[in-house]
Amino acid sequence: MQIGRRVGSIASGGKVGRKYWIKYCIDGKHRYEPTGSSNKAVSIRRAHEVAQRIGRGEERRIIPKHTLAHVVQQYLDLQRNRGRARKTMVKYAQVLNDLVEWFEEAVN
Repeated sequence: MQIGRRVGSIASGGKVGRKYWIKYCIDGKHRYEPTGSSNKAVSIRRAHEVAQRIGRGEERRIIPKHTLAHVVQQYLDLQRNRGRARKTMVKYAQVLNDLVEWFEEAVN
């Protein structure tokens, strides 16, 4: 487990982050977690908490900001505002709502 600052690329403007990040590897996948602090001592304590959590076998749960249904509704609104034909909108709505139903059944 390493603690360090993540550096932005030229594509993102080359900005250097001011907060520390924790870098670790689980099952061959590299993971990064923000410590939420620019203080190195606080970041080290946070890294110890993460190491204990990993030792217990707990995963970091990332809560999605939007549900699939919300994203589908926004997409349909966007297409409606672009002036898509009524028949096209009916087709989009049917296919995307079927996708949402399938996804919710698969998750639950």
